[in-house]
Amino acid sequence: MLLTELTLKTFIGPSIKPYLHSIARLSVEVFQEYPYFCDTHIENEIDALQKYPQCDSSIAVILFEGSKVVGAATGLPMHQESSFLQTPLISREINPKTLFHFGEALLLRPYRGRGVGHHFYEIREEYARKLGYEQVCFYMKDTNESEPLRPPEFYPLDEFWRKRGFVHHREIKLMLPWKDLFESSDSLKECSYWIKKL
Repeated sequence: MLLTELTLKTFIGPSIKPYLHSIARLSVEVFQEYPYFCDTHIENEIDALQKYPQCDSSIAVILFEGSKVVGAATGLPMHQESSFLQTPLISREINPKTLFHFGEALLLRPYRGRGVGHHFYEIREEYARKLGYEQVCFYMKDTNESEPLRPPEFYPLDEFWRKRGFVHHREIKLMLPWKDLFESSDSLKECSYWIKKL
């Protein structure tokens, strides 16, 4: 399969709504992988995605193979995210109104390694720049090489993000609750922010 058989399309605000189910399906599949091992359900993911069609300034970059959604990347202004996500930034004297937040970046395994990730970031960064944002950010679950469940084939994207100009701010911590595949109930997972100046 060639990359030319795939199509990237961008959707803004309410136009994202018809694709929530497809993005949620991707979330369930991708977030079951390391480092999240998230034990979630499509209904939960659809609920979490409702913020995008409800925000006129949100974006979803969607990868199609024919009519099938095989990848998606989302974003919206940080000041329209939950206060829980904003608080760690505010505590470091970073104004959420200066940040555009990158949410999900989802790509099914067979479509990885083809340069799609670069497009996901380029399109969202350009969109944030046009809206006048000074910085873009996202958060990731913190990982380390000694984790017993870390797959030997796992390829961390830290260098990819650094080459794009993101800086890892380990000091800007988030403790997020979710149930992983090996747990009977939710537990707190340590995450931290990556930030890029536009």
